[in-house]
Amino acid sequence: MRKILVGVSSFLVLTACGQSAGAAWTEACNAVMVDPDVQRDILDASVTVESYCDCTSKQVTALPEASRNTAIETLEMMAGLMAEHNGSAEAAFRQLSAARRADDATPEAIAAYDNMDELGEQLEDFLDNMRASGGTCPV
Repeated sequence: MRKILVGVSSFLVLTACGQSAGAAWTEACNAVMVDPDVQRDILDASVTVESYCDCTSKQVTALPEASRNTAIETLEMMAGLMAEHNGSAEAAFRQLSAARRADDATPEAIAAYDNMDELGEQLEDFLDNMRASGGTCPV
């Protein structure tokens, strides 16, 4: 378990090198949105995945640096785990949860798991703001 999470973390660090925060967010967001269960709320709001990811990228990059980095790292961790589980958010979260409870849990796994609730709330708030703006990006 630890090897997998270290490998995912290393991959994400290498892929994010040279990327702006917005580009890193958009890439991870699009990767997470492959799961139909994750897409459902976005599509139900009459928003495309592409416009949602672009808009949330703008909102995330406007956050204070520590909050921005936490959101991006958490979403990237989830995207990496989903890639290992054929795009399943549920399977990725189960693995993240197990990694968090493991005796040899990595700091990255602990942080990602602990930050999932906050990230989920942020993502819901971003979608609510888009709904309130008629499906357009309010920023």
